[in-house]
Amino acid sequence: MKIHPIHRRLYEIHVSANKLGGYGQLPERDQQDLQHCMRANARLVERLEDLYELSLQASYVGDTGWQYEICARIEALMEGRRS
Repeated sequence: MKIHPIHRRLYEIHVSANKLGGYGQLPERDQQDLQHCMRANARLVERLEDLYELSLQASYVGDTGWQYEICARIEALMEGRRS
């Protein structure tokens, strides 16, 4: 599984903050990126949770085609592609 671009950027910001002595020491641009990434991460988690719930429902009704479609959407989200 690939690392999602949002998570990669959060990692970069975290490493930079550690080198600078904390998040408060980050340049304004990195602080803005951090806020942006945190909002995007929240949306990503919400969409994934919705898809996992749909996948569970598809398995309950035995619709494997629907379940495969949902799993493809999950994979696309995790790779940073549109779904």
